[in-house]
Amino acid sequence: MGFQKFSAFLALSILVLLQAGSLHAAPFRSALESSPDPATLSEEEARLLLAALVQDYVQMKASELEQEQETEGSRITAQKRACDTATCVTHRLAGLLSRSGGVVKNNFVPTDVGSKAFGRRRRDLQDW
Repeated sequence: MGFQKFSAFLALSILVLLQAGSLHAAPFRSALESSPDPATLSEEEARLLLAALVQDYVQMKASELEQEQETEGSRITAQKRACDTATCVTHRLAGLLSRSGGVVKNNFVPTDVGSKAFGRRRRDLQDW
C-alpha cells in the first residue's frame, strides 16, 4: 500500500520535471512591455491617445445626461428664488450699474465731498 502511494508520487514528480524541462521560462517583463508605456509614446501618439480618452469621456457624460433627462422628464423646471431683502436689491442694483458701463458714468454728477469741497478749508502749515 505504501509502495503504491510512493509510485504514484514518483510518477507525478517525473511528469512535472519533464514538463518543467520542456518549458522555457519567460520573464514577466515581456507581458508588461506589450502594454503602451507613456514614457515611450511619441508626442503625436500621446496627443491622439489623450484626444480619444477625452472624446470617450464626453460621450459617456452625454449619454448619462440623456438618461437623466429621460428619467426626469420635463416635470422639473429650474426657477431662481426671488429675494426682496435689502441686500439682494442692493446686489441687483450694483450688478445693473456695473453692466451698464459708461452710460451711467457719463451722466454722473459728482457730489461735493472731499478735501476741496465747499465749506471746508485747507490748512496750510504757514498759517500757524
